[in-house]
Formats: sequence, structure tokens, C-alpha cells
Amino acid sequence: MKKQILIPIAAIIILMAFFTECKEEDPIETKGNITGTVTEAGSTKTIAAAIVTVSDVSQSYATGKDGKYEITNLEEGNYTITVSKAGYVTDVKQFTVKAAQTTKGDFALEKEVPKLKVNPDELDFGTDTDQLPFAISNENDKTEMEWQIQAVRCQKVRNPLLCRWTEVKCQMPRLIMPI
Repeated sequence: MKKQILIPIAAIIILMAFFTECKEEDPIETKGNITGTVTEAGSTKTIAAAIVTVSDVSQSYATGKDGKYEITNLEEGNYTITVSKAGYVTDVKQFTVKAAQTTKGDFALEKEVPKLKVNPDELDFGTDTDQLPFAISNENDKTEMEWQIQAVRCQKVRNPLLCRWTEVKCQMPRLIMPI
């Protein structure tokens, strides 16, 4: 009697196993992402076209007009991200990427202060000279600058006792650089 009940139950189990479709499991996500926004330090102003470099995989990206960037499909692990833009101090940070997760990687870049050098640092017009050349350079060659020089006003001073021009007085030029 027991055999009569067990045989149909076994047959049903075998048929169910045979006709049941095996479903493949969803693949395990092994990669992650880093996303962030690049802003100017001390403000909410975003920085467009900043270069974001992932040194560990030798890839670079540019931020969009909104200062955002996204680096996708990174293997789990630690990454060094460098962000640079002319006129700003380069920033470097470390991030850990975990599988199936997005790591937040915001940067706030400091404005780079130009280092001006004037050569020569002193001009001597003497009594007969009304023009002298000089150069202004930026020792920090990554910073782009614009400036203008207001005209130098010089005038010869006549010495009434000697009845001749003896001295040249010049108002120093002013260097105007927008901030």
C-alpha cells in the first residue's frame, strides 16, 4: 500500500523537476562608480571643463557645464583622483569604490594666486630718456592673467638757477589686474 502511494508522488516530483524551467540568477555586480561636482572653494560656483584624472586606470574626464563628472565601471578598490584647471590649485584625493555602489567625490578648488615678476624691478629714466622697456611675467605659468598698464607720466623739471633741464620726474605706472 505504501508503494502504491509513493510511486505516484515520486513520479509527480520527477515530472515537476523535469518541466520546471531553471532560472539563471542575476549576475553579481562587481563594479562601482565615482561621481561628483567640482566647485570653487568658498562658494557654490561650479567649475566647467576641469580635468578629472583617475591615475590608477590612466583615464581623464572633463567636468560638464554644471561642474559634474561621472566615472563608471570601476573595479572594486582604491583610486586616486586628480582634478585640475588653469587658474586653480590642483587637488588630489583617494576614494574607495565598492561593488554596485556609487562613491561621492566632490572637489572644491582654491583659486591660484599669480606670482608676478617685473624685470627690471627699477627703472631709471635719467634726464634724456622718456621710454624704457620692462617685462612682466607670471612665475606660476599655469595661471592665465590679463592686465593693463596705465601710461607713465614724466615731466622734465627746469632748474631756474642753471637755466637747463636737470631732472626728470615720473609718476610710476600702475599695474591693474582684475581679481
